[in-house]
This record gives sequence, C-alpha cells and structure tokens, in this order.
Amino acid sequence: MAYTSSDKLKFRKKADEGELLSEKVVRLQEKPEHFLTSVLIGNNIANVGSTAILTYIFDVHYQIRSEWIVAAFMTPVLLIFGEMLPKDYCRLRSESVLLKHADSLGLMRKIFHYPTVIL
Repeated sequence: MAYTSSDKLKFRKKADEGELLSEKVVRLQEKPEHFLTSVLIGNNIANVGSTAILTYIFDVHYQIRSEWIVAAFMTPVLLIFGEMLPKDYCRLRSESVLLKHADSLGLMRKIFHYPTVIL
C-alpha cells in the first residue's frame, strides 16, 4: 500500500538530488509488475507458513487436529494483522515506510524475481 500511495515525483526529485534511499525506491518503481509479484509471493509464503506453524502448535500442544478450527482462528488474525492494519499503516506513512524498507524490498524483489521469470 505504501508503494501505490507514494508520491513518485517526490522520490524522483530526491533521487535526482542524490539521495541514496530515494534512488532505491525509484528503482523499485521502474518495473511495478516485478515488485508487486514479489510482494504477493512473499505474502503467500508468510500466510502459508504462519498457518502451518499454528497447525503444528494446535496439534502438538493442544491435541486439536481439526483444520476447520485452525482456519477459523487464522482467518481473522491474517485479515486484521496481515492485511488491514499493515495496509492502513503504510497508506498513512507511505514515504517513511518505503524509505525505511527500500533495501529489504529490493532484496525481496531480487530473490522472488527469478521464480516469476521461470514461470
């Protein structure tokens, strides 16, 4: 959300003035399809991983083996803490979030770019 809410002209101006982090953000904005695909892949990995971990915890510690209970617990947690709150936070603070996470977002884009090219 920070990516789509950001002022691209402002970042380009700062990048032209030589600000390193703004240059990295501008590079992320050059090919939005690569960046957004990488974010979606990372989001899916996080959602599947957190659900698998919770399934393991419910099974080992509470002897609950029902996928429905895990799904009923994880759905609101993922919607609130994995979708709504981060998007709202990033929409309101798009510039600072992008500048703070430009390096990690660039790394994530590089890592997940290759699987998207193959597929």
